[in-house]
Order: sequence, then C-alpha cells, then structure tokens
Amino acid sequence: MNDIVLLKSSDQSPRLPTYHFAHVVDDTLMRVTVVLRGEEWISSVPVHLQLFNALGFKPIPYAHIAPLMKFDGASRRKLSKRKDNEADVAFYMESGYPAGAVLHYLRGLANSRFAEMTFEESASSALSLSDCGVAGPIFDLVKLESISREFIAQLPIEEALEGLLTWARENDPELSTVLTGNLPQVRRIFANERNPAVQRKDLAKWNEFRAAYGLYFQELFPPVSDASDPRFAPVGSDMVVKLAKGFADSYRHEDNKEAWFEQIRKLASDHGFAPTAGQYKKSPEKFCRLDRSCEQCNQDRYDRTNNESGSFPGRAKPRRGRSIKTSQSTDPKRRGVAAATRRVASSQWSSAAEPPTGVTNRTPKGARSVLEMALR
Repeated sequence: MNDIVLLKSSDQSPRLPTYHFAHVVDDTLMRVTVVLRGEEWISSVPVHLQLFNALGFKPIPYAHIAPLMKFDGASRRKLSKRKDNEADVAFYMESGYPAGAVLHYLRGLANSRFAEMTFEESASSALSLSDCGVAGPIFDLVKLESISREFIAQLPIEEALEGLLTWARENDPELSTVLTGNLPQVRRIFANERNPAVQRKDLAKWNEFRAAYGLYFQELFPPVSDASDPRFAPVGSDMVVKLAKGFADSYRHEDNKEAWFEQIRKLASDHGFAPTAGQYKKSPEKFCRLDRSCEQCNQDRYDRTNNESGSFPGRAKPRRGRSIKTSQSTDPKRRGVAAATRRVASSQWSSAAEPPTGVTNRTPKGARSVLEMALR
C-alpha cells in the first residue's frame, strides 16, 4: 500500500481525516452505489481501492466525467465552488431560476442533443454516462438566462404564478404578501406577457419580477411628490413639472403601441427634446440639454446660428463643405426622447386594474411616480 496521509495534522482533537480516508469510510456507511466525480480524481482510484481492501469494505464503482469550465478572461478554468456562484445550488434557488430551466441547460451541457429538444422532451429523456462528452463544457450564465427566460414564458399562467409565489415566500416576504393580495392582477400580468401579439420575455428568474412589474402594485410603488427629488438629477425641477403636467393633461389611452408612443414623442418635441433618436443623433446641438436651463439652451442656439452665418465679427465662419458637430459620446447628459420621456405613463398604470393591451414597455428600475419617470 502507498504511504498516504489519513489524518490531518492538528493541535486539536479529534484530528480530521483527509479526503481519501473520509471518502472510503463515509461512502461505505452511506451505502453509496456509484461514485460520480471529476476526472481529476482518476489518479487516486488505486489508492482508494487499496483503502477499501485494507478496511475490509466492498469497493464502490467509479465514474469520472469532465468538469464544468468557465471563461476567465481569455483563458478557461474549472468552475470553482469557492470562487464561482454558478457552482452553488443556493445561488440558483435564491435568484429564482426555475429548476426545470437549470436542468434543461445542464442536460444540454452533458450532451448537445438535449439542448435541441423541447423542455418536455429533455426532462423525460433518459441521460446515461455514455451521453457525457470527454471535453469539459463551458458554463455560460448568459445562455442559462436566455433558456430560463424562454422557460418562464412557456409556463402556463397558474404554474408561473405558483413558481413566483413559492420563491417569494422564502426570499421576498414583502413581495409575497403583496402578490397574495393581488392575485387577479398578477394573472393579468402573466396573461399580457403571453399575448401572441406582444411576446414579452422579461423574466429570466423570479427575483426580477419586482423590478419589472412592481409599478403595477401601489404597495411597491410609493409616489414621489417633490419635483426637486435628487433622483431626477440632472433634470431641473421646472422641467420635471412641465413634462409631468404636459403628459397628464394630454394623455390618451391607446391600444395601438405606435399611436400610444406618438404622444410621448410630441410631448418631448414640445419641450425641446428630439422626437426620435435618429433626429437627435443627426443634430444633437438642436435639442435640449438636461443639465442646462431653457434660457441657456436658447442662448446657445442663438449664438450657434449667428456664428454659423458669420454675423459675429471676429469669429471664423465654417469652411464650405464642413459642419459643426457636437460629440454625443463626450456629453452623456444630452438625451433624446427615448432617454428623456420614455415610459412616462408607467405610474398611471400602477393604479389601473389592468395594463393597457399591447403596451408593455418595460418599467425603469427604481421609478416611483409620473414625476420620476418623466425623465428616467
């Protein structure tokens, strides 16, 4: 027998066993029938068989498979239970990944043929060790989220509701209480997400529900009444009030998504913002800056117009064939309609019995009211 260490050195008693010793004793007492482990333990098999023989235990069959890998920069390394959340089952439970989605993804990593199956086919098909590849598959959390998003979108409404409530009871008691008291509203949200004309897939895991749909529940969506609230920064309080009032005064409920958003474009244009992202990218200098007052923006436009026409003595007129451009990338505070007024109506829906059909713009995280969403 090889001279191997069975007990770790320690000043305390009892001394802890090494893996070699613990594996043989514990797995025998636990009546383990097959030991399934990573291929890095193949070299230890002779030692373990010697220990089984020395202790008078019946050897246990072994199966060694390639470990899961992940990218670490430009290189690959083995998934680590000490470094990576993905190796911890608690991570998936606390995040709210549906078990069916995780199992489907893991089966696809074991053998690509499972990835091509439907969720039902994959779950019901037998998986044998001969299906596992010899190369370590790459674990991709982004791919898992994509699969999980599809899995949740295909769940029947009642199954999705039960999955959400089961997760919330354990991980988000406040959300659980609110949802339990508003079950018809939750069902309408899931029904709207499954509308063939809409085809929303906003949820990859249950812990995203609060951020995506919290605005529909007044208990999770306290209003903000102060236009100077720092969360509106860099938008001035006067512009916050103008946009909120303008939207409230002119809002019309529209079932058609384009017709609904057209009123947002008009509201933006009426207050000096670009009605479309394309117009803003083409001429950003023509539209409002959120970090400047209307008077300052108007003065800038006046100065720019006179400068380009050569009306100001001592200022060079631009050469023919060249234009004055303002870099969008160096001024992140400039915004078009999409950044300035998108989803302004969200809090209007929070008090409604049902989200408007066909209008399912995803709500901004942390939004609190019409005022806050006017420029979030």
